[in-house]
Amino acid sequence: MSEKQTYKAQRNRKTLDMLKKYVPIVLVVILALVVVFNSFYVIESGEEAVICRFGAYSHTDSQAGIRFKVPFVDTVYKENVSKVRRYEFGYVTMDATTNNVTYSDSSDDVMMLTSDECLVNVECSAQYMISDLYTYLFKTESPDETFAVLVKTALRRAIANHTLDESMTDNKSAVQQEIFDDLQNMCREYKLGLTVMNVQLQDVNPPEEVQSAFKDVASAREDKSTYINEANSYANEIIPIARGKAQSVTNSAEAYAQTKVATAEGDVAQFMALHEQFAQYEDIMKTRLYLETIEQVLGGATIYIMDEDASNVNTLLPLSSITENK
Repeated sequence: MSEKQTYKAQRNRKTLDMLKKYVPIVLVVILALVVVFNSFYVIESGEEAVICRFGAYSHTDSQAGIRFKVPFVDTVYKENVSKVRRYEFGYVTMDATTNNVTYSDSSDDVMMLTSDECLVNVECSAQYMISDLYTYLFKTESPDETFAVLVKTALRRAIANHTLDESMTDNKSAVQQEIFDDLQNMCREYKLGLTVMNVQLQDVNPPEEVQSAFKDVASAREDKSTYINEANSYANEIIPIARGKAQSVTNSAEAYAQTKVATAEGDVAQFMALHEQFAQYEDIMKTRLYLETIEQVLGGATIYIMDEDASNVNTLLPLSSITENK
C-alpha cells in the first residue's frame, strides 16, 4: 500500500471515529429540542385551546401565555373566540379597510315569498362568536357552513311569516328579532357552539320588474303620512284655541251664575228682614211701604193739592212753585 493510500485510510478512520462520537450527541440534542418544542404552546389574548390526549378530549384552556402539554401525546386546537365573525347573505363586502366600503352581489338566491304572496329580494348579515370551542370543533362538521345554511333557513321562515309592508318598513325590527331568536335556537339545537350577536336586514326590495309600481305606492304612502301630519298639526293648533274659548265661556257662565245667585240671596235676605219687621210692626210697616212706594212712583211728578168740594180748577195750589221759592 502506498503512502498516499495509507494517509487516506487513516483520515477516513479518524472521520468515522468522530462521527461515532458526535452523532449520538447531536441526535440527543435534536431529540431534546423536539421534545422541548412539543412540550409548550402559546395562547394569545382572546384565544382558547382544546387539548386532546391520545385523541380524546382532555380539557379547554383559556388562560393566555405559554402553556405546557405532554409531548407527542397531547394535541392542541386553538381558535380566536373573541373575534366577531360575520356572514353576509345576498352581498359580499369587497373592501372595508377604508371609509369607502365597497360591496358586490353574491350568487345567493335572494328572492323570497312573503305571507301575502309577494316576491321580495332580501339581503341580510349575521354576526356571531364561538361560545363553546369544544362543541364548535368536534360536535358538528363545518359549523361555519352550517351556520350559513341556518341563516338562510331562519331568514326565509321569518319573511314567509310577515307581509311585504311589514318586512320592508312597518315591522322590520320585529322581523329581525324573529330571525335572531330562531337562529339562536337552531344553533343550540344543532350544537354548533356559536352564539348569535346580531342580525341585520340590509335591504328588502321588490324585484326590479315591479320596482316602479312600488315606488308609486311608496310615494302615495309618503303623501298619506304628509297629509296626516298636516291634519295633526292643524288639530294641535285649533284644539287649544277651542278649548280656551270653551273655558272662557264656562268661566263667564259660572261668574254670571254666581252673580245671580248672590243677588237673589241678597234680595231674599232683605225680604226676610222686612218680613220680620212687618210681622212685629204690621201697621207701621204698611204705612212705610206705602210711603216708599208712593215715593218711587211719584218721586219726579208735579203734585197738586185740591179741595174735593171745590168745583173751580183755578183754586189749585201749585206746591212746586212754593217749594222752589223757598
